[in-house]
Amino acid sequence: CKFTYWEGHLLHFITGITPLHRDIHLGIRKRNDLFAHISDEELYSKMRKFWIPLGDRKPGQFFEVNGIPIVEWKAGDLIEFQSRWPHCGATCGPDARNALVLTGTTIKK
Repeated sequence: CKFTYWEGHLLHFITGITPLHRDIHLGIRKRNDLFAHISDEELYSKMRKFWIPLGDRKPGQFFEVNGIPIVEWKAGDLIEFQSRWPHCGATCGPDARNALVLTGTTIKK
């Protein structure tokens, strides 16, 4: 990814939903003092996001980006999407849904 600043988050969803939302990357910008380098207007052109499922899709698992359901993911797939696009997920089957989310930028301070 060649990120200069990045964060990774492991997600473990037993049951429940992640409501439809857009990311504003407030945390990574705050923790890395990036507000002077990434304005709100530049946010989506300078930040990148990857969703990496850690298991194959099972019945009752759901992930949607910009109104398009991602229906057949495999463990290790690398799915990049614009975090300005609305996205959501749900786990309503018997198996947990696990993923790694990488967020970062290639800017230099």
